[in-house]
Amino acid sequence: MKASYKIPTNLDVSYLDTEVALQTNGGVGLRPLPLKVILVWIAAVFGSFIMCFTQALPFHYLNPLFKVLFMGSVLAFVFLVTTTDKGGQSRFKALRYMATYMFNKSTRVLKTRRTDNPTAFYRMVGVKDIDENTGLITFLDGTCGFMYRVVGNASALLFDSDKAAIIDRVDNFYRKMPEYIRIEYITVKEPQKVIRQKMNFKKLFRERDNNDKDIQKIMQDSYDVLDKFVGSEFKSIHQYLLLVAGSKEYAAKAHSILSNEVHNSSLMFNTVEALYKEDVEFVYHTIYAA
Repeated sequence: MKASYKIPTNLDVSYLDTEVALQTNGGVGLRPLPLKVILVWIAAVFGSFIMCFTQALPFHYLNPLFKVLFMGSVLAFVFLVTTTDKGGQSRFKALRYMATYMFNKSTRVLKTRRTDNPTAFYRMVGVKDIDENTGLITFLDGTCGFMYRVVGNASALLFDSDKAAIIDRVDNFYRKMPEYIRIEYITVKEPQKVIRQKMNFKKLFRERDNNDKDIQKIMQDSYDVLDKFVGSEFKSIHQYLLLVAGSKEYAAKAHSILSNEVHNSSLMFNTVEALYKEDVEFVYHTIYAA
């Protein structure tokens, strides 16, 4: 098994995307920057300088204060265009979104009362319909998909051979999944699932041999604790898998690939449970409810 793994270089790159480290031999300097960013900075600095100090151009006759402001504005604009935030988004786009947020009240306020217009909240969630029989989720943009409750096998206590087998199995699964299928993992913190424990408790209650009232009372109290306390107050991390495709046929194909993976091996997914309308609504309620 490899000691480390790397993300392959994107094929949609050019020579201008090559990163250049502007540092000394001791490692002092700027972090590596794409060649196109360096060229833009050079063009902005020399271009603004030439525009302000060339006699043939009208900027030469401006007040020195205006020249400084002009050059500062150019460099500030280049900074916004060439830098990105932690999410990889251009700061110039973030500035545009910030202006929209500040000057458009509808983007800052989301009304969720029953008497208010639900259009804005409806668009934010993005779910148009959930089929009661199949659990197929239809989104506002025309895509559709299925949601599953999943449990994986990741653990720091695995042997190296098991880690290698799991990594290979996961790699094969993603290679089988077509590129037009979008895979999303949703991690939420919600009450523990005690459905099986409750079913076993009911079965034990029906098959009891003793009809003593005290024993029945103890069993009822234990069931109430399991149902109303453990199943509501004790929260744990749950993970869900959402397979989204452009049509019902593609979504069904993705479902078949996932089903074959679950039936043939338990290395990637320990358990997978398909969710239907009531369960999907509960997941979204957990995410968006206050």
